[in-house]
Amino acid sequence: MSSAISVSARLRPWMKGEAQDDCISISETGDAIIVKEGTKGGLKFPFKSCYGQNATQEQIFEKEVRPLLDMVFKGLMVTVFAYGVTSSGKTHTMQGNPDAPGIIPRVVESMIKLKTQMPEAARRVSQFTVSYMEVYKDDVYDLFNRVHCSKLDIRTDGEQTNIPGLIHKPFETIEEFTQIYNTACKARSVASTDLNHASSRSHAILGISGSFYDPTSDKIRMGKINLVDLAGSENNKLTGNDRSRMAESAAINKSLTTLAMVVKALNDKSKDPNARIPYRDSKLTRILKDALGGSSVGVLICNLAPGAKFQADTISTLRFASMAEKIENKPVVNERAAPPPKRVYSQSQAAGPSSLIPQPSFGYQPFGIPSGIPAPRANRRTSAAFPSASTNVGLSEKEIEERINKRVEEEVARRLEEREKALAEQKRREAEEDEEMREVELQMTPGSPAKVTLPSELLDPILKKHADLENELINRLEEVKALEQQYATKHQQPLAEVLSPVSKRKTARAYVALGRDLGDRSDLKGALEMYKKAAVYLPENSNLAERILEIETAIREGVAYQPRKKSRRTSHSARSSASPQVSKDDKKRPRSKGKEKRRGVFGELTNGPLPLLLEWDETKKPEKFHTPKGSQSKSSGSPTDEEWLAAPPRKGRIGKA
Repeated sequence: MSSAISVSARLRPWMKGEAQDDCISISETGDAIIVKEGTKGGLKFPFKSCYGQNATQEQIFEKEVRPLLDMVFKGLMVTVFAYGVTSSGKTHTMQGNPDAPGIIPRVVESMIKLKTQMPEAARRVSQFTVSYMEVYKDDVYDLFNRVHCSKLDIRTDGEQTNIPGLIHKPFETIEEFTQIYNTACKARSVASTDLNHASSRSHAILGISGSFYDPTSDKIRMGKINLVDLAGSENNKLTGNDRSRMAESAAINKSLTTLAMVVKALNDKSKDPNARIPYRDSKLTRILKDALGGSSVGVLICNLAPGAKFQADTISTLRFASMAEKIENKPVVNERAAPPPKRVYSQSQAAGPSSLIPQPSFGYQPFGIPSGIPAPRANRRTSAAFPSASTNVGLSEKEIEERINKRVEEEVARRLEEREKALAEQKRREAEEDEEMREVELQMTPGSPAKVTLPSELLDPILKKHADLENELINRLEEVKALEQQYATKHQQPLAEVLSPVSKRKTARAYVALGRDLGDRSDLKGALEMYKKAAVYLPENSNLAERILEIETAIREGVAYQPRKKSRRTSHSARSSASPQVSKDDKKRPRSKGKEKRRGVFGELTNGPLPLLLEWDETKKPEKFHTPKGSQSKSSGSPTDEEWLAAPPRKGRIGKA
């Protein structure tokens, strides 16, 4: 079954202060709109219904919308949308006012009356829900939660379009709906322009869904009516929009242009069945897909503004309506099987043992098994926890009670066993954690020849650059601080004295990274504290000491702190002046040509100047290294990290990468 979109036109009355003319009028027969074009005559656009300036809200509703409400109760989807230029009366047609209610309040009132006319069994399980959303700048928002709601996504499941997260509120009376709807309307995007003091800046879509029970077919039918108030196309020369209004106007015109392209493509589909329909080019067309060539019954009301200044917009609106009139939809009934009726036990059945046998009830119940379904076979499996009614036939009340008690005891025993298993698993995990902590404490025992090593997962992840460096860094350093306090309290010895050189360097670099971040934020006191903590682990680093002195001077004198950066030549000259006696090996070392790739504090490659902070070149270690007595180092030319950090610093080795 196919159904063409029903199109009608409505010409609004003249507003106060408008210059009146006869540019746009209705034919004498009342079935066409005539637009004059200078001396060339006029353009005629025939439609099924045309309403003049004296038409009432009731006339439009009774003729265009009311006949479609029966389709909603039969499980069909109906879409009514108002289209036209800005200030043409679209919102008035859809919403109206207390003196002249529009289509929306009349639809709700009529649907509630139709529900009261349904049979008692059907009325008891039928219900209404309402949803309300707006498309603002091509983003979808829920008007029931506009303030705290983020943008909603549109999902397509086959031919069906869904919006996850959209709120559906139930209602029973017109008063409940009015309260819900009026509150949501206050959240809609509205602004004032030169043509309309309350111009809609978004497309609003109100959906009223209903589930209705049909006793004759024993099925639940799901119907829905969408009432769409489209924002009007705008000419910025007439509206006097500012920059923000122009951005909204651009989004409105773009979505309406896509809507026109979809309508045109649907008209051209008869010539080319494989033609692409650009539904996905706009959020609005994705939502209205069912009404445009889909499974919905469509009604388009074209609102027209009188006057020569709206002539071009009126012609564009009427041409769009003429194309939309040719679109064929294919409505589909949405229904599903009704849930089985609920089993009801009569009062007389509760007197004896036979009361345990369920008896069929007459009439419709929302849950249960219909009387036409045969009883289960005797050898069919039943629940182990609760005996079926058929097994209790012929038993006394005492036997039934004993069986119930037995089943309850079995269920309690099963749950206690599961709980004991869960507690045992929890104790096992706690024992494993305690064992790991004991191993760490054994490594921290004073007098142990081996150096204490911090767990690799404590600082390694944060020494890499990533977005959440600061928060992760603070958390990990808090763990280090707790470990320091625990060790100092238990062994009366600072943790920094027993850490391995690698762990010392990692901890110092972590403190330096956080200090640098605090310094960039002008928190000099926090940065100074972090640098001092880093100096505890690297006391021999002269660059770190210089940085601490610079920050202390800036705090004491109350001046802005600027990190001192030296170029390669400056660093070399300064180093040469500080240590005039250079070894022969340094003089013989060849210089690299061109830009040299160097590594910064975190190991990253860089070509720019490096800040004088924790920067050393491990490839330039002294060739002649004095190994302490008792050491078994085999490679005197390439000492280990522990030996290098334990050796006394040589002048001219720190400060340049």
